[in-house]
Amino acid sequence: MKPEKVVLELEALAEAIGYSIRKEKGSFVSDHCVVSGEKCIVLNTRRTVESQIGALARVLQRDSATEQIFIKPSVRKFLDEFWAKEAQKQSVKASTDDQEEVSSDDQDKASTDDQEKVSSDDQEEASSDDQDIPQTSELS
Repeated sequence: MKPEKVVLELEALAEAIGYSIRKEKGSFVSDHCVVSGEKCIVLNTRRTVESQIGALARVLQRDSATEQIFIKPSVRKFLDEFWAKEAQKQSVKASTDDQEEVSSDDQDKASTDDQEKVSSDDQEEASSDDQDIPQTSELS
């Protein structure tokens, strides 16, 4: 199915579950909103068709009314594949974030260990310096 046809099919689905579609030009990210109690999807026409498809598919995924309507098998297949890819991206992102957090924790621990080592070295130097300084009882 051609991307332009997918956009038309997804727009029809969105309208079927109560969204109005607005196509505007500007420097904004396509998404949905509620204006005066009316559900609306605003699509940025300066973005690619694929970007518009992504915005429509994400809105449809978040709205439970999507489960209540008939979706053509070819469109259903497209949506299922798109949603699966999105879920996989989120999973990879979450995994990467967890790894970065662990790496950050390891760096913090290493930094703390280094500070403790330096502090320990300073104490050893200070105690050896104390041995070189005559005690007051030795001075008399």
